[in-house]
Amino acid sequence: MSKMKEMYSAMIEGDVSSLADMLEDYRQPDTEAQLDQQIEELAAEYQYLIATDHHKDKDCHWYITRTWSYGEDQLWSIIHHGYCYKDVDIVCSSYREAQQTLIEELSSAVEEIKMSIANRNGDEDGYE
Repeated sequence: MSKMKEMYSAMIEGDVSSLADMLEDYRQPDTEAQLDQQIEELAAEYQYLIATDHHKDKDCHWYITRTWSYGEDQLWSIIHHGYCYKDVDIVCSSYREAQQTLIEELSSAVEEIKMSIANRNGDEDGYE
């Protein structure tokens, strides 16, 4: 069902809380494409930072997967099997939430790797 149809159905049924949640999602300023672009930029920065370190191929992969299970709503998962950064397996209820969660995880990974590089180089101010 499209977002507009879902909002219309909630309006007709008088489901005010669901309608409010849907409107909030609808008003989000970032489009899917903008979030994807941000993910690509963060992933590229992460790859650049770990390229000089001994890393496993698994460090190079971040996933958003979609799962359908019988009798349940679909779920999205953020997955990363890392050596330089921790393993990640987070379940989300929407693709937008998965994108935003992946952005948060990639941002944390970039900052952690920068600090690791700075510590290894004896730089107290952080990676520059």
